[in-house]
Amino acid sequence: MKNRLASKAFAAWTYVQRRLWTGQVLSCRCISILKDREISLSDAFLGSAEEFRLELFIRGPWLRWRISQGLGIRITRDQSARISHPDEIGDLRVRHLGRGLIKICARVPANSLLDREWLHFEIYFGTARLALSRVELRVLGNEAAQHRLIESLRACCLRLWLCNRTGFRPARAVAASSGSLVPEFTLPASEFAAFVPPFKALLTLELLSPAGRFELNRQPIELGREAVRFRGREVPLDETRLFGQPGNYRLVARIGGRQIAQLPFQFLSQADLLLQILIPRIEIHAQTRNGECVPGVTTLHWEDHKSFQACIEVTSPAIAPDTLVPCTAYIRDGPNVLQREDIVFPLDRFSRKITLEPVHFGMPGLQTQPKPARLSVSVTINGTEKACALVLVLPPERITNFEGQLTFEVDDLPFDEAEYSQIVHRLGLQTQADPRRGFWQWLQTKLS
Repeated sequence: MKNRLASKAFAAWTYVQRRLWTGQVLSCRCISILKDREISLSDAFLGSAEEFRLELFIRGPWLRWRISQGLGIRITRDQSARISHPDEIGDLRVRHLGRGLIKICARVPANSLLDREWLHFEIYFGTARLALSRVELRVLGNEAAQHRLIESLRACCLRLWLCNRTGFRPARAVAASSGSLVPEFTLPASEFAAFVPPFKALLTLELLSPAGRFELNRQPIELGREAVRFRGREVPLDETRLFGQPGNYRLVARIGGRQIAQLPFQFLSQADLLLQILIPRIEIHAQTRNGECVPGVTTLHWEDHKSFQACIEVTSPAIAPDTLVPCTAYIRDGPNVLQREDIVFPLDRFSRKITLEPVHFGMPGLQTQPKPARLSVSVTINGTEKACALVLVLPPERITNFEGQLTFEVDDLPFDEAEYSQIVHRLGLQTQADPRRGFWQWLQTKLS
């Protein structure tokens, strides 16, 4: 414990002593200029440039926040600065920003970078040339600049296409019968391209799956001043060696061992594919006695309408044109099935609409009756019910006899919330919005 406290105390004292007498480099910009283009790095110059500039932000030592005497920069052969003839930088601009902050702009002679891999700059002040701070910067040759270019690559316009007989579609979720995958992306022109001549690099494409890693493609590409558009080969989804089990997969592109693009997707089994098919809406289209079609009706009147049709919307997360989907639609009046329709369609699109056969009033099983008919439209896919909608059919007869008595139980009266709201709105009636006043209304009724 004592040794640990002593180490911490020594480190704190060293930091305070260094800050008392030496400066601190807050930021550094190495600007390399070639003709009308320039590139700025924080730790290196590009050796192929024609002109070099250095910008530094320095915080002065605590004991000398305002350095009154002149500042200077020299290039030393090593970081210790123990040489007899360092290279002085004459073109220097110094600006004091207050509170000990200093901005230094310098033009670095081009001959100082010849045959060097590193540059050691020393900032000094005063006639005694006391060292204020030091900074070490690298000079990038052609090979090192190529490596920096690869490190800066970021693929854009990432697209994963699903290719089959229906064309090319975006691949979010796929199945074995969906077709093939085609990755596509663009490598934009890098800012290093003006300083580095075109060169060849190796691009690899891998598949990361729950079963492991598989290399799909390996090819050389040329990196230069122009953007590179890459489109990979087709990857068949029915290849069991690559797609052996459902789960989350990724296509990963690399250049020089560095990842530049990633394309995730989901691989579904045949059972999961059918299970994820959804029916978000069943819309009822009513046909009036005068031949007009009215969509979105849930309450039908025997005197006004003569039939209705159900329009079903089907959505799927994946496309598999070779997969046939068994679909069955039932129209029931309670437990009795009035109409059944079997439909089989290919899964060749993300969304489709299916219109069922019309249900005519007066058909067998749907005859006039004194009570309202509550019909249900249900749709099952592969034996699983996906959606259900209700339809109310009001009878044509009077609901009371000549004495004003109901001809059937009051519980059998249909009630449609939407139709009731529309009637109240048309009449201009205001519903009571504050439920806390219900007791006082009841009390006033009893007392009146």
